Amino acid sequence: MKRFLIVVLGLCALVAATSIRILEERYIAFRTLLGDPEPAWFPWMESQLVGPSLYLHLPFLHQVDVLDRRIQRFESDSRELYLEQDNVSIGYFVVWRIEDIRLLFENTQPSEMLKLIDDKTYNAVRNELATRSLGDLLSGTREEIAERIQEKSDQELDKIGIEVLGVTIRQVEFLATTLQRVFDRMKQDRERLAKKLRAEGEEQAREIRAGADRDAEIELARARGEAARLQGEGDARAAAIYAEAFDQDREFYRFVRSLEAYRKSLDEKTTLVLSPDDPFLRYLFQEGEAPSGSSAPAAPANAVPLPTTP
Repeated sequence: MKRFLIVVLGLCALVAATSIRILEERYIAFRTLLGDPEPAWFPWMESQLVGPSLYLHLPFLHQVDVLDRRIQRFESDSRELYLEQDNVSIGYFVVWRIEDIRLLFENTQPSEMLKLIDDKTYNAVRNELATRSLGDLLSGTREEIAERIQEKSDQELDKIGIEVLGVTIRQVEFLATTLQRVFDRMKQDRERLAKKLRAEGEEQAREIRAGADRDAEIELARARGEAARLQGEGDARAAAIYAEAFDQDREFYRFVRSLEAYRKSLDEKTTLVLSPDDPFLRYLFQEGEAPSGSSAPAAPANAVPLPTTP
């Protein structure tokens, strides 16, 4: 009898030793009894276990699923999206962790967890980028887009006990089949911009030239007016001087005016056919002194007459 008791006690000790498990701090577990997370005949048994802790695991009765509760990262495959008339390849990664393991097991299986994260985040990425441009992904707006995707993903995955801590877009690339088309469109855009700038430059140049011509005409007109005024004043002054000289000595005035006429009319190439008695030649062939009141030298006695034609 004693041996039987010893055997029974040994078996109980062995079962107890093998049924008590240690759950480390970095793990979280979900325990069911014959598939029931809340058995009526074990009301004290908790289904959700968080480490570090000890828990009871009866063989053939309990089923315990242990998962990592630390922050994890899921990296998606490159996905092809239609963005701004072109197909682009986009890749991203998701930072997540298990928030409620019971809710997770009630909605999905651990083997389907990563696939569910991929589907939900991809839907958020696709819906958000449908309202964005390629320039937004290549500028500072990219962080705002990632935050919006993280919020939408977290709203969906929170329903199954998963918390999304962040989403980062790691790759935005054109497909090889669309690169040449993109380059051609960029070239056309640059050419249109160059034509626009050239047209604007030519318009400004025309405006500048027109303004310069207008200013030049104004300045020339002002200069001509000033020259005419000065010439008028000079002519008036000269006329006054001539009038004064004429009043003082009319013969001398006639002499000066004749010399001026000779200077303007006669040169080496000039040929005049005039009579010696012509009034125009009065002072040219006059001998003796100049008219009275004049300081001009007398005409030489051997003055040579202008050549005349026979």
